[in-house]
Amino acid sequence: MTVINRGPNATRTIASYEKAGTRSDTAQPALLDAARRWLRVRDQTAELLPKDLRRDAPWGMLLELFVNEEEGGIVFVKQLMITSGESAAAAMRLIDRMEIAALVTRTPDALDHRRVIVQLTAQGRALMLECLHLLFGEEEEAAAERPAPPKAYKPRRKR
Repeated sequence: MTVINRGPNATRTIASYEKAGTRSDTAQPALLDAARRWLRVRDQTAELLPKDLRRDAPWGMLLELFVNEEEGGIVFVKQLMITSGESAAAAMRLIDRMEIAALVTRTPDALDHRRVIVQLTAQGRALMLECLHLLFGEEEEAAAERPAPPKAYKPRRKR
């Protein structure tokens, strides 16, 4: 086991980094592959469109978090800022909004206090899985997992 020591209060093992990005309940491989493809296509189309016409920064950030976490990686704020394609201030506002919506959490890096780790919450992961099911999953499977929508109220007509 390798130990990184940066002073008395900042000792961390490589194993703690490995543990930070592990999932016991990974997504279906087909959904993970679809999310990876979506990220690649998003990057390729971003090169074709003018910057002011690309307005899917929050979705791109959530996809980046989802794919990295499913693969066992760690995502830092700086990486999300680059992924968004927005200015630093705009990217931070988006991260703030996602945190307020309980989709992500931010945790200071104990080894380097200048870095902040961003992770999907359970609610954020469930949202991503539902979106990916809607986009790429089988229609029947996605419909079977969702509860039936409530019936609309229809007033009776008097005759």
